[in-house]
Amino acid sequence: MAKATIVGYEAGKLSPDEQALRDMKRSLEDAGVLFIPENGGGAGVRLARPASASIDTDETETVQYEEYLKNDAPPGAGG
Repeated sequence: MAKATIVGYEAGKLSPDEQALRDMKRSLEDAGVLFIPENGGGAGVRLARPASASIDTDETETVQYEEYLKNDAPPGAGG
């Protein structure tokens, strides 16, 4: 599918048919995107972790690297 076609869909200038929607979904899934069904918190997407991937922490932990511990934002800066 051409980038210009997708841009047209996003801009609302074009409307994809059912086959185009299926093709886009399949392409995203083949690239590692998981579609999460409505489960009370809303439908969504996430990237699948390849089976060969490894991480050095438990998935429930938050990792804070030392170089990011310092808050260098001015007072009142949101974020």
